[in-house]
Amino acid sequence: MPHSSGGGSHSGGFHSSHHSSSHSGGSGQPSRRLKTRPFNGARVFFTYVDGHPVYRYADYDIVGEGKKARIRPATAIISLAVLLVFLAIVSIGMIQIPRKLSVNTEKDIKVVDEINLLTDEEEAEIQMRLSELYEKTGVATAVLVEDNSVWQPYYDSMEDYAYDRYCQEFEDEYHWLIIYTQPENPDSDFIDWYWEGMIGDDTTSALPQERIDAFNEELQENLYRYPDTPSKAFVKAFDKLNADAQKTVIDIEGLFVLLLFLVVYGFFMVMICFVEPMQRKKYADYVEVKNKKPVEIKCDYCGGVYIAGTCTTCPHCAAPVKTEAEA
Repeated sequence: MPHSSGGGSHSGGFHSSHHSSSHSGGSGQPSRRLKTRPFNGARVFFTYVDGHPVYRYADYDIVGEGKKARIRPATAIISLAVLLVFLAIVSIGMIQIPRKLSVNTEKDIKVVDEINLLTDEEEAEIQMRLSELYEKTGVATAVLVEDNSVWQPYYDSMEDYAYDRYCQEFEDEYHWLIIYTQPENPDSDFIDWYWEGMIGDDTTSALPQERIDAFNEELQENLYRYPDTPSKAFVKAFDKLNADAQKTVIDIEGLFVLLLFLVVYGFFMVMICFVEPMQRKKYADYVEVKNKKPVEIKCDYCGGVYIAGTCTTCPHCAAPVKTEAEA
């Protein structure tokens, strides 16, 4: 079915195609705590560094997780490879090379002025631009100039009227209809004009929406500039469109977002598959102090410090150790 290519009015500005999106979110699990100082409910873990115990306090088993931690380069490489393929496919859609339509609809190119607003010369100028656009894109365009009264008493919006007129004029999806209306007896100080485009769905490959959006802005701006001679606005807008019609359209913003997503995803994959396992793995050799606070004892032979009840010989020099009572 045809869809609005955009429209505007003297008092309401212009609009382009309408898009909507939705998103949803979820809640994460509570974070676990791992600190260098004691806290309420913490379990005590230690290892030896330079002859002295170094403590970590956590509310989960850091030793067990450290022993299970695995660096996963294969997972990271496969995930990034799959992501690159996906992003390559998506990015192809962001680079559009216009392709001229192969249907023969040249006979439908026309400028119809129902209110005698345009001179013959002005109609011919617009018609020439429409023919040029057809030669470059294969899209047959019709411009209708009418009175506001043809739609305002009967439709909630001009877009609804343009849709009905497109269906009356054309039986396929290869055309572009642009309707311009103004009052039969306009106020010289403020001409209450409106315009709306309706375009077939099968024209997208020849006229990407980015090109139409640029046309819409140009037309709206020039209608403001030349309210008494709308033909100038149409001529200038179609001149700009014709100049760009065959140029490749690149969604720079979209490609930047994809690149940013790739960088962020790659960062998290490195963190998940490399950094985070390495951080957990370093606690695999720690020892948990069970059911009591650690009691530090100084070795009589080497001067190193060890935790009572956790070893049978000095972990630093292998000398006999003292019990907590002996200490």
